[in-house]
Amino acid sequence: LWGSYYSIYGERRNRLEQLISQYINKGLWERLGRERIVTPLSASDLFTAIEPDLKLFEIFIHLISGKNLLIVGPPGVGKTRVMIKVASAFCGEGNFLIETADSEWSKYNLILGSTLKAGQVKRVPGLLTKAVVRCWRSLVNGVYGKARPYWFLIDEINRAKIETALGAAFTLLDTEYRGSQALLHPDELADINNILEGLPNQMQEEFRETGLRMPYSFRILATMNTYDRSLLFSLGFALQRRFAQVEMQSP
Repeated sequence: LWGSYYSIYGERRNRLEQLISQYINKGLWERLGRERIVTPLSASDLFTAIEPDLKLFEIFIHLISGKNLLIVGPPGVGKTRVMIKVASAFCGEGNFLIETADSEWSKYNLILGSTLKAGQVKRVPGLLTKAVVRCWRSLVNGVYGKARPYWFLIDEINRAKIETALGAAFTLLDTEYRGSQALLHPDELADINNILEGLPNQMQEEFRETGLRMPYSFRILATMNTYDRSLLFSLGFALQRRFAQVEMQSP
């Protein structure tokens, strides 16, 4: 794929768009039939929403092939702007959750937490769990008639101990394991009221029996300031392997 990508860019763009179409079908939709609920996203939809340059083509291919995305570079080069631009192209304008990482994040913030209300302890879905459920709703209901995913965007990811905060979801960053492991087990899911509202009854029943799955088309996009890398938390190689790293330089 990479050899084809670099050799044809500039002289055979139509072929590149065909490649992207093939990988959209293979990487975003084909592996799980229930994700193709309304008309799937196509390459022409992406190119209508955004005019890609070489860097954006690179990012598109990473995301379509199954990787999450980490944009690294010095301050002020537009990392967050590009992250939002890419998410908007795939998901639709504003159809994503964006948060700035915090050093206090734990699995209770991202996966499943709890709160005390009226003298009772109640379970509260974390940021990542909310994004996953919204992704299923977006795939079911569509955005402008297309089955678009809903993604989780993290600004300044190295400001959090992200590997610890992800907990069991760490494995699910790799699309290979999403068909066999659940983000939340059935007993955990049962503790959260109304979290599955808006999904078809058949899908709700399946999740209550097998646990909440992460869609194959779900991605995490993140930015990292390279100037702060030595001052904040580092990212382990196991985590980096699940992210495609794209570098942005100063103009």
